[in-house]
This record gives sequence, C-alpha cells and structure tokens, in this order.
Amino acid sequence: LFAIFYSPGEGPVLLTYSTEAFPLCIRDISMSFATATTWFWNFILSITWPSLVLAFKQQGAFGWYAAWCCILWVLILLFVRETKGKTLEELDQVFAVQSYLYFVLLIVMIAT
Repeated sequence: LFAIFYSPGEGPVLLTYSTEAFPLCIRDISMSFATATTWFWNFILSITWPSLVLAFKQQGAFGWYAAWCCILWVLILLFVRETKGKTLEELDQVFAVQSYLYFVLLIVMIAT
C-alpha cells in the first residue's frame, strides 16, 4: 500500500528536483546528497514501522505516515519552487532569488 502511493507520488520528486535545481558545477554533489537523504528516510521508516504497528495497529501507523505526508505536501506547495517548463538557464535565475523574496512574490501572484 505504501509503495502504491509513494512511488508515483512524492518518491521520485527529490531526485528529479535536485537534478533541475542545482547548477552543473555542483550537480554531482547534490545528487549524492539527494540519494543519501532518500536512503536515510527509508531507514527511518523501516526502523519506526514495527514500533508504530505495535503501538497504534496498522491503521494508526498508516494514519501517522499519512498525516506527515499531508503536512509535507503543504510545505512543499509553499516552499519548493516550480521548475516545470524552464530551461537550465532560467532555473539559474529562479534559484538566484532569495527564498523569502520568492515566497513574497508567490503570495502576491496567488492573491492577484
């Protein structure tokens, strides 16, 4: 059940986003960091799953992870910049803007 929802959803986002977001000079380092981060959270999931099943039963454990997915979905929506349809040169300009300015611009665009 986890693989059915995670694999086509948030699973590949980290690897795809990191290939687009970083400049060529540090892309290899960023990809290794993205891969390490993915494996770290897979490790945390596999370590915490048995204790959550014992404490909350399977429904509670899935509910716990589902709640975190909903929270993180909102955070991704608010703080991760859109890269769809942009060239690598355009992405350099997108990521050159400081995060708080981008967030303010995003709020202004949504409000109008």
